[in-house]
Amino acid sequence: MQVRKIMRRAHIVDRDISFGEAAKVMSAGHIGALIIVLKKKVAGIVTDSDILRQFGKEGNIFEIMNKNVEVIESKEDINVALDLMKKKKIRHLPVVDKGHLVGIIAMENVAAHADELGGDFFV
Repeated sequence: MQVRKIMRRAHIVDRDISFGEAAKVMSAGHIGALIIVLKKKVAGIVTDSDILRQFGKEGNIFEIMNKNVEVIESKEDINVALDLMKKKKIRHLPVVDKGHLVGIIAMENVAAHADELGGDFFV
């Protein structure tokens, strides 16, 4: 199964939003990760865990975003994405087409399609 079959819409935010604003966006949309795009390329990712570690602090997400973002092409097989997520110990993986952001997958998306994927992919 290709990644594009289970990806969701990615939530893009400005790199200058505060920790509090990011938390509100994530909470309101039940979102686990926010993507920062600069010059049409994925420049960073901030997860719910990143925001929780900043609880009680002030600042903006540019200060804490992961700038070394792993991405995967939408046509790639989901098993390749899962292997990458396991290897890098990440739960969210932006999906691109020719370098441009088109979506995101999370471990929750993979788990929701476990019956279609079959096998022992969580081992």
